[in-house]
Amino acid sequence: MNILYIRIKKLADSRNISLAQVERDLDFSNGAISTWKTGKASSDKLTKLSKYFGVSTDYLLGVSDTVSGKIDLSSNEAIYTYQGREIPKEDLDVIRRLLESPKK
Repeated sequence: MNILYIRIKKLADSRNISLAQVERDLDFSNGAISTWKTGKASSDKLTKLSKYFGVSTDYLLGVSDTVSGKIDLSSNEAIYTYQGREIPKEDLDVIRRLLESPKK
């Protein structure tokens, strides 16, 4: 079985979300992730998955075993999640404003 599929499944399981939910959240076709048991994903899909789970593409591909990744909160292209659920844009704007406010 492909390391990519194994790692995606493990990440989804650790967040108590199904692969079908991941596919819906990322606008992937139904069953797309299952095809990666033996196939390959496009670089676009790998990028979306890495941002969704907050890990590097190297981790997903098995190049690295480091799970944690850093994503700059100022990026508007990333998909931010908390406990497996996407954080709405409005909430991200509030978080950004809080982080940018001067400390007293």
